[in-house]
Amino acid sequence: MSVLDQNYNPTLSVDCVIFGFDSKSLKILLIEQTKNIYKLPGSLVIKNEDLDVYADRVLKELTGLKNVYLKQFFTFGAPNRISKPEDILWIENNYKVKVKRIISTAYYSLIKIAPGTTKLYEKKHNAQWLNVAEINNLAFDHIEILKKGLKTLQNELKFNPAVCFELLPKNFSLREIQNIYEVIQDISYDNRNFRKKLMGAKYIIPTKEKQKAVAHKPAILYKFDKKIYDATFKETNLFNL
Repeated sequence: MSVLDQNYNPTLSVDCVIFGFDSKSLKILLIEQTKNIYKLPGSLVIKNEDLDVYADRVLKELTGLKNVYLKQFFTFGAPNRISKPEDILWIENNYKVKVKRIISTAYYSLIKIAPGTTKLYEKKHNAQWLNVAEINNLAFDHIEILKKGLKTLQNELKFNPAVCFELLPKNFSLREIQNIYEVIQDISYDNRNFRKKLMGAKYIIPTKEKQKAVAHKPAILYKFDKKIYDATFKETNLFNL
């Protein structure tokens, strides 16, 4: 058995659903496995490595970013989840292990997409940001992992609105918050009611800045105050739009 064989646990993997938002659409960071076939970032787990540490390392290596929102959300363990001959062959060729049954622990992450933020790392790992709404097929069972990750994000947004600010720039408009909610929840909200609820949130603080280089009247920019959020947000006053 080679050194490479001994480094990997052939029955355990980590897969990461990395979401990003470009002010208009929800994106997912995917790796091109073969021509026009994409997979989620992840790998078989190295022996004796903590799962959370490994997921964080995968994220850092792929994006170059530190201290990014990362959360474990599900474990996929169906006996036949890796059954396609081409998938088995790809794993065996890349990891030099014999595939039997692989259990995958999945994480989802939220990243602020900014010009050039992850460009170098995307090129190195043959990764691309693609629209979540346009994804209907992935390698392995990764489409099911993506769907579960999106559902988890939708539920998290209902009960913990702080997660939406992980996708926004430091200063943002109220419209950008509404865009995130509408895109993730796949729902259109009444502008007036939505804005009213936003204005009632003490942790959304107006700044002295306004939007720049926009065709319409520049909107006031706001910032998120995590300390105020932690001190004032309760389940009895859920920001559940």
